[in-house]
Amino acid sequence: MPRTTPPIPNEAETPRASFFTKPTTRRTAAFVSGGALLLGLIFGSSAAGASGSSEIAELKSELAQSEEASLGLAAELEQLESDHESISASEAKKTKTIAALQADAGTAATAAIAQAEKITALEAELAAAAAAVAAAAPPEPAPAPVADTPVTNTYFKNCTAVRNAGAAPIRAGDPGYGSHLDRDGDGVGCE
Repeated sequence: MPRTTPPIPNEAETPRASFFTKPTTRRTAAFVSGGALLLGLIFGSSAAGASGSSEIAELKSELAQSEEASLGLAAELEQLESDHESISASEAKKTKTIAALQADAGTAATAAIAQAEKITALEAELAAAAAAVAAAAPPEPAPAPVADTPVTNTYFKNCTAVRNAGAAPIRAGDPGYGSHLDRDGDGVGCE
């Protein structure tokens, strides 16, 4: 018998099976799963890398801001320390000045007390000396009474005559008063 070859099926006659309907081998499944895993890792790391790089940029920005704030705080701290030192020096100077003024006040108070005691002693000496002078001096004699001599019909020609008679100043109503002796008319002549 002659050998016959089986007929080659026509592609149009046999239905074609799709990729998903074909039976897969373990090797093929492993390759497909590995590839999918690899693609997932690549896409995931690139997405994570993009978000990670933005987070890194944000963190670097925050770090720079923190460093700037730290430098500002360091400068402010230096200024505060400088101010503190100057205030402390000023307080020390004021404390020394206050101590010196208190010492001067104590010395002045002591000197004032000594002066007051000296004044009291001098006043006592002065009172004693005045008492001694008063006791040693004879009493002054009383002035002699002046006798009133009535002057009648007296006439003074001018103020020189009034003065020579000892009657200056002469008032209105006095003997010898005349309006020719009172120039300003105030009632007192030969002023």
